[in-house]
Amino acid sequence: MSSELQKLWEHAGGQLPADWTIAPLESFFRDAKGIAVGVMYPGPDTPGGTPLLKVGDIKDGVALRPTYCISAATDEEHRRTKLVGDELLITLVGNPGECIVVTPEMVGWNPARAIAVIRLQDISLRTYLKTVLESTAGRHLIDAVLNTTVQKTLNLKDIRKLPIPLPTDAEIKWISGISEALTNRITLLRETNATLEAIAQALFKSWFVDFDPVRAKMQGRAPQGMDEATAALFPDGLEESALGSVPKGWRVQSLDTIAAFLNGLALQKFPPTGHSDLPIIKIAQLRKGNSVGSDQASRNIKPEYVVKNGDVLFSWSGSLEVEIWCGGEGALNQHLFKVTSEAFPKWFYFFWTRHHLADFRQTAASKATTMGHIQRGHLTAAKVCISTAAVLNAANSVLEPIVAILIQNSLQAQSLVTLRETLLPRLISGQLHLHPDVSEHTAVIV
Repeated sequence: MSSELQKLWEHAGGQLPADWTIAPLESFFRDAKGIAVGVMYPGPDTPGGTPLLKVGDIKDGVALRPTYCISAATDEEHRRTKLVGDELLITLVGNPGECIVVTPEMVGWNPARAIAVIRLQDISLRTYLKTVLESTAGRHLIDAVLNTTVQKTLNLKDIRKLPIPLPTDAEIKWISGISEALTNRITLLRETNATLEAIAQALFKSWFVDFDPVRAKMQGRAPQGMDEATAALFPDGLEESALGSVPKGWRVQSLDTIAAFLNGLALQKFPPTGHSDLPIIKIAQLRKGNSVGSDQASRNIKPEYVVKNGDVLFSWSGSLEVEIWCGGEGALNQHLFKVTSEAFPKWFYFFWTRHHLADFRQTAASKATTMGHIQRGHLTAAKVCISTAAVLNAANSVLEPIVAILIQNSLQAQSLVTLRETLLPRLISGQLHLHPDVSEHTAVIV
């Protein structure tokens, strides 16, 4: 058995040093029922219910808090897969084989059917197993057993048989420590960004959507969170407009007049040349935040269709999203807008597009087509309120630095993801050994 597993591992590009052993993944399960799929029939979204973890909530090995919840009855029906904090999760569709080590914050969640829940005899092995399964050899093995009849799907019986190389206990501990340190740093950067973005969005909404400073002055109160000089920039009354009541002296325009929405190219017309090609950025790449494994296109496209870090991208078809791209240089595919403006700062058109995203999604969902979408007319119908230049400058002094930090943190997180994906495969193949002293201090260095 072990010789067959070794052949599989080495055929996939892995290496097995002479002093290592190898075993099937199922040999680490707690018992014969150590693997199960999540909730089969989640039912309607139930605010206040049990968070349902979907594949879309997983990004670069990190689980974001789910926004969709299931009822208590559905949760009870699927209590077998309810997370208690000691599980390893593996995605079955979308990006099959992506793993999540369940953290204390995830206790009480329940995963969807597209995610397998694995319970182990020794939970200290979770990070090591995740590292093996997400290594280059591990991914090759998973790709080889995917069912591609409808969409790429990983079956539980194939997961059970996946080979796991085993170094000494000390090396497993070192490798797990490095992997955890990198993942924790990536998570911290993303959590910081989530907090900063929430702060920035709250300020934007208060000033430009809810007009809180203006309403405070109308009521004879001093606007909160600003000095007298800034408060003096706001008018003390509202007037009617196409958008309803807006501050006196401010104007209303369409979303597509404050920024240019450049639609991407049908990039199959620009096949790769094998020299300095660009990864194609599609909706899937926008959702996961990087272009790893994407198709390639020739660099022979107009410069405006080249996406760079810091660009605002808006997927207007299928899964509608608005994000600041930090996944490296790439080519803009059709169904994506690159949003730019020469007249307004990035945060202004980014948050205004985000502000209208819920309505855009509702419009797309109402389309009687296989892939919902919006049209340019919907950009024109979406209105924005534009303040005086003085208020815009005051907001810019706060929001522009925040956006700069968001981009910097995202780029740093992406660099750590690349480091993790480069370093760890070498460690689990025995190609690279770390001195124990180095391993113990890795967390500090990261």
